[in-house]
Amino acid sequence: LGLTEAPWAEQHGGWLELLAGPEGPALERRAPGWATIDLLDVREPGRWHRVPIVREHHVRRTITGWFHPRPET
Repeated sequence: LGLTEAPWAEQHGGWLELLAGPEGPALERRAPGWATIDLLDVREPGRWHRVPIVREHHVRRTITGWFHPRPET
């Protein structure tokens, strides 16, 4: 859940990157923002993501969580 109020430039770092594999390359990049949500289906094999370090002194606020569905019986 994105709670970053200020506009976020690419050179600040901290963008969510969706990767082709554990070492990349990035297939998609998403900037932090206000009232945003990024949902990923973690059940699909081969799904990788990372958030590079935020550069300098910028305020980036997010709430991160993992929700795993119950296995089907």
